[in-house]
Amino acid sequence: MAWVMTSNIYDRVVLDEGDRDAQVRRKMQLSKALLESLPQQPFWHPEYVQFGDLTSGLLHPTITPPFFARIEKFQPPLLGMFDCIAGYAVSTTAIELIESVDPGVHRYHPFNLTMADGSPTPEPYMLLNIGQRADTIALEASPHMVKVFPGATLDDGPNKYPDWYRYRIDNKRNYPSSAVYKDKVKGLSIWYDHKLNEIMICDKLMALFLDHGIVRLEEKAPYFLWQLREV
Repeated sequence: MAWVMTSNIYDRVVLDEGDRDAQVRRKMQLSKALLESLPQQPFWHPEYVQFGDLTSGLLHPTITPPFFARIEKFQPPLLGMFDCIAGYAVSTTAIELIESVDPGVHRYHPFNLTMADGSPTPEPYMLLNIGQRADTIALEASPHMVKVFPGATLDDGPNKYPDWYRYRIDNKRNYPSSAVYKDKVKGLSIWYDHKLNEIMICDKLMALFLDHGIVRLEEKAPYFLWQLREV
């Protein structure tokens, strides 16, 4: 089984990230610079720059100066993983759990995160740079998903970029009726599914996250977590 994690942070954690527009621009600049440094792929599309961030499965060099944020308010306890402009903040405990399952695959970048009064967080946080990417969705076994071409109006979309498509679900609550290919998720722990455009987590790592309070299975958690079938 595999889990899809769709972010919905603001029910439980509210961040002050300063000049949000400036930080978003910086994130996009880092994504563009990384993609331009890599060999071109046949499926790349001009819009692809937005998919080169820290959660895209592409490893970035160390980011300096670090991104920053301040936790304005949160509903206790403060979880070990939540999203921000730059990607996902992960606690030291979360990093240890990821590394116990997937040593040396991912990177963690410095992140200046403080509490509302400027004091340190209960444990340090870093930015997770996911190092795995795959196309794992079994579309024929996912009745509520369809293939879409997000760049259909740009450069003749499907004709010029036939591999530039995404999977879209009609309602996130239908994720449990969806499926992944068992052979494609084998060996993956936490990855970016580049056709679904979501972060996915294997059962083993999710069990560790739940046991250690890194994430929660509840309606108003910082994510909506959905378990998918394997076929």
